[in-house]
Amino acid sequence: MKWFSDLTVYRKLAVGFGGILVILAISSAVIFQKSREIARITHMNAVSDLTIDLLDQADAALTRLPGSLSRYLATHRPEDGRAIQDDEARVLQKSAQLRAILGKEKPESLSQIDAYTQMSKRYIDGAATPQAQLAADPAR
Repeated sequence: MKWFSDLTVYRKLAVGFGGILVILAISSAVIFQKSREIARITHMNAVSDLTIDLLDQADAALTRLPGSLSRYLATHRPEDGRAIQDDEARVLQKSAQLRAILGKEKPESLSQIDAYTQMSKRYIDGAATPQAQLAADPAR
């Protein structure tokens, strides 16, 4: 520390102020890096929330479909037939929205979304739609 005591007051102040500036620059860089990390995590959280919401909506429509179909088979009311079509369309629409979002954000999960969509289409095309068509026109 002899070197420091040999400095003039002006130089001592300059060294002290320079040290403060170095500490300030380092802390600013750390804060900037952490704020970018927080922004990235916040974005991922928003995408995750949207993904869960879309999947819940698609599952709800798919779960409602057998009930709508049973109600239509029992009542033959046109509004119950429209409910089947609405549920079918909602499942496919939400699956497409989910695929679009995950295609940008997490492309490695597209195979799972495609499998979900294919399973939903198989149920709709193989069971729900034919039963509804048969109920609408029993002579088929």
